[in-house]
Amino acid sequence: MAPHRNYGLRQSGISLPSLDYCAVHFERAVLMLAKLLKTRQNVDLYAVLKWAGVGVPRKYRRAVAPLIWAASRNPHSNRYHHQWHNMSVMISAALLGRQAGLGRRQMTVLVMTALVHDLDHRGRNMSRVPFGEERYSAMIAGRRLYGRSGHGQAWRELQSRLEATFFDKNTTPAIPHDDEVTQILLDADVLASCMLPRADALELTRGVMHEHGTSGKAEQALQGFIKTLAERGFAHAVTSDYAAEMTTRKAAVFIDPASAATLGFRGGADA
Repeated sequence: MAPHRNYGLRQSGISLPSLDYCAVHFERAVLMLAKLLKTRQNVDLYAVLKWAGVGVPRKYRRAVAPLIWAASRNPHSNRYHHQWHNMSVMISAALLGRQAGLGRRQMTVLVMTALVHDLDHRGRNMSRVPFGEERYSAMIAGRRLYGRSGHGQAWRELQSRLEATFFDKNTTPAIPHDDEVTQILLDADVLASCMLPRADALELTRGVMHEHGTSGKAEQALQGFIKTLAERGFAHAVTSDYAAEMTTRKAAVFIDPASAATLGFRGGADA
């Protein structure tokens, strides 16, 4: 694997050590990420790319700038699919990709895909068509990165990866066993709701419920999400390995010990 530059990340007065350090001390990194999410201040997603070791090729820089702007928007209707969620998915993807030993090109594709994976999420005005927002997000990013007619295969791969992030209890994404980028992207997209302190996970769950226009208790909704995730399991082995390291009450939010055990969280029964 090509070496990564060891940049730290400072956002909203909170410092996240280098990617290499965070990949080794994953539990600490998750708790620091939770503190960063609490600030609810604007984040610099370009700095997150730099922290992840992603060097944007010169020919793509003019295309990436508007994508960063789009991913940084935070409409009042979005209480979950916002800039802080995009940041946490990018950071989680980089951590998992680093630990999985992805090469520089795969890491670039992974983190860039994490950047654009929710470009079209509209909060309370979300599309009710399965995969609708994922496909439109791919179209927005594809046009910027590849043009209207070029790089058809890359565009199709991007759409396929974003469709895999559509989370529904009745839908199981079909992911090729050798597609590590999609596997890690899928896991990174759910980490924000299952590896944070319980209060933070409940706040995010309330945000999802607001966007979906659903009523009820956040604890029950979070438990339903965890059960669905437990039935599906993590997509990549490295995520399961990380789950086994989450052994403290602080770092595991599971309220259903059986689901926690299924996913490999040793501390889940105490959470």
